[in-house]
Amino acid sequence: MLLLDSTHNVHSILNKGQKWTGSYWDEFASLPAVIPKGPIAILGLGGGTAAHLMLDLWPSLQLEGWEIDPVLIDKARQYFGLSDLEKHNMAGGILDVHIGDALRPSENDSGRYAGKLLLGVPKGRIWGWG
Repeated sequence: MLLLDSTHNVHSILNKGQKWTGSYWDEFASLPAVIPKGPIAILGLGGGTAAHLMLDLWPSLQLEGWEIDPVLIDKARQYFGLSDLEKHNMAGGILDVHIGDALRPSENDSGRYAGKLLLGVPKGRIWGWG
């Protein structure tokens, strides 16, 4: 589990031997079934829990993950297997990781993605999909 602050909120989970978390992250894996084909943005990537699930179920997905904290990305690569997702898998799926502010208009152009997951975005903690 990834705990980032004194609130003891869980920001990411990686279970050894399985991708399912038994938590709300599992619901995000259904997004590809309800949107047009195309790239999906994950704003607030954290340790990559949603990306792991989505690429496990939908291996040809093109994901772009945004995280504002470079230290978090380093730890996710070290402890959560994030670097494995940053290489094309056998079906061509991949996660492209971006470090920066995903809510900056130039980074988040309208129409660029088929769908977006907004996870733990700072200053409001927006949860959901679209």
